[in-house]
Parts: sequence; C-alpha cells; structure tokens
Amino acid sequence: APDAALARDVRRFCDAPLDRILIAEGLVSQGDLLASHARHFRSRTLGRDDLAGLAPIPTGPAPQLLLTHAVLPVEDRDGKPALVCGNPDALEDARRQLPAYLRRARVLMAPRDMVLARIAELHREALTDAAQSRVPEIESCRSWGIAYGRRLAVVLAGLTVLGVLAFVFPVAVFGVLVGWAALTLVVSALFKTAAFATRLAEGPVQPITGAASAKTPLPRVSILVPLFRETEIAHALIARLTQLTYPKCLLDVVLVLEEEDALTRQTLAQIDLPPWIRAVVVPDGSPRTKPRAMNYALDFCEGEIIGIFDAEDAPEPDQITRVARHFQQVPPDVVCVQGILDYYNPRQNWLARCFTMEYAAWFRMILPGMARLGFAIPLGGTTLYFKRHALEA
Repeated sequence: APDAALARDVRRFCDAPLDRILIAEGLVSQGDLLASHARHFRSRTLGRDDLAGLAPIPTGPAPQLLLTHAVLPVEDRDGKPALVCGNPDALEDARRQLPAYLRRARVLMAPRDMVLARIAELHREALTDAAQSRVPEIESCRSWGIAYGRRLAVVLAGLTVLGVLAFVFPVAVFGVLVGWAALTLVVSALFKTAAFATRLAEGPVQPITGAASAKTPLPRVSILVPLFRETEIAHALIARLTQLTYPKCLLDVVLVLEEEDALTRQTLAQIDLPPWIRAVVVPDGSPRTKPRAMNYALDFCEGEIIGIFDAEDAPEPDQITRVARHFQQVPPDVVCVQGILDYYNPRQNWLARCFTMEYAAWFRMILPGMARLGFAIPLGGTTLYFKRHALEA
C-alpha cells in the first residue's frame, strides 16, 4: 500500500503509466509486473525462446506501428492469433489501428525490449530501407555512391583546368581566388558583427513566462545517444546520464549502436544499465552515418520530445527538466530547442581556452543575435530537443 501511494503521488506530476513508475522507482521487478499483467489478461508470459518459437502473422500492420505500441501479432501454439504485448497501456491504441480480426485476439505478455528486438529482427529489411530513405533524395547523401566514378572524373577535370589556368595566367587566377576569399571573410565579419551588436542592444534575456507551472505534468522525453567505437568513454557516459534529475519514469535514453561495432556492444553488455537506458542496434547498411542511425532509432523512441546527446556530453542535471518546461511555455510553433554548449576543461591549455571563447561567443552572442535579426538558426550536432511530431513530419 505505501508503494502504491508513492506511485500515485509521482503520477500526479508525471504523465506516465503506473507500471513504468513502479519499475523506475525500484518498487517492483519487471518479471513480477509482467506476471501481474498476465493474470489480468488470463494469459501467460513469454521468454526469448518462447517468443522466437511463435510464427509472426505476415499480414499485420507496418513495423513502425508495431514498434510504437510494442505489439507483435503472432500465431499461438493452438494456431489462433495472439498479440504479444510489452506495453499494456498502449494496447487499446494499438487495437484501434490493427486489422479487425486481430482486435480481439488474446494477449501474451513479454518484456518490451524483447518484443521490440523481435519486431526489428522480423522486419529488418523494411526498417533499414525506411531509415535510409526517410528524407527526400534531394536532401540525402544516400545516392552519392551511385555515380562515384563520374563525380571523381568531373572533380579531377576541374582541378586540371584550374591548374592549367593558374600556370598560364598565375596573377589573374590567384587574384580571383584571393578576392573571393577576402569577400567571404568581409561578409562573414559583417554578419557576425551585426548579430553581436543586435544581441548587445537586446539586453539581458528575460525568462519566458507562460501558462505552464510546476504542477503541469511533465512529458515523456527520449534521448538519442549515437555511439560508434566509444568503448573508452562508455562508463563515464552512463555515470553522467545517471546524474540527470528528470523523473526516470518519463526518461527514455536510447544508446544507438552500429551492428558492426561489436566492441562497444560488448562494453555496454558489461554495464548494469538502469531500466530507463537501453540499446538499439542499427543494422549495417549504406551510408553508415550518424543521421541514418538516428533515423532508424527514432521509431524505437517512446517520448513526445526527442533529444540528441553525444558520447562526450556532460549535461547539467536539470537540463531536460528546463527544456520540458520551456516547451510548455513557448508558442506551439516552437518545435526545437538548442542548448548552449560549453567546454568543461576551459583552463586545461591554450587551445581549450580558445575553443571555450569561441563557443561562448557563438552560443551566447552570435546565435541569439541571428535569431533577433530573423535569420535561420544553424543547429549543432548535440544538445538538441525536437517535438517528435514535427521531427517526423
């Protein structure tokens, strides 16, 4: 009874299912919770071998829908359809989007991560193709390797022509190159000076005050952390993530691993990860890039807000809470929040001090000035938060 009361108190401030709160607070084990759900559905729980032994129903919905709800249609031991479920709270939403003959199928319980892994295994090719073609081809680098030879020939021909011209008309060619370099430097300097002056004229940043308050339930947040050959920093990364103060029942940290990076996977397998941190392995494919890996992992996320960290990040403990409250206070058309980046070793050496000054000027002066002037804001590669629906659109 005291545990249930604590979970209900947490739920008043967190938009999370009761079972997720119980697990995140360490009040119940996943096995006990699944057994309880199985008794509720008058069903049974499945292990990894049990799940692998049930044939999937091939005419089911798109794999992205199955991942969203952690539901897998299968044929049970008696040949009748069943829904293997890893998230009972999403079962009703899933049933509304399933074919009619599956909506009243019996329910079998299995751990959510196990269900997601089985869906990924069964739909590997479709999910991989979807990750590689998630954006229009004109905005993607996925076709760069198709005409590699022709593109290389064009570049070499251009360099040859430039070399011949520089040999025949050296003064004119170098004059044009120096003039172009000077022009771009002057334009960049004027642009940054205008942004800097605008930021100075704006004065101190006023905090946003909106309808949201400390009593407004916080949303669920998923954090993507792409890792590739990050064995040396993996333990430090997990230690830093555990310092986050955001309610763990609302936090979904996804470590995005490449299939061919066996060393990082082995390193993480030796770490006892908390229930709100999990790994998603991206099937090997082309191009092997960070955007493609995150495109694949996006379908595995649970949150309404999607954040991005790098392996070397050390976020402030309350960062996610501040971002979530900020989203609740700004107008609906604000769909991305970018954090200010700093170096945590500014006094280590001369180079570190230079980088620290550059980051301070860029994030605290130039970017706010650009926003004030109405320019598009360039995004960095980390400490970004998106509203999921806008990111997917």
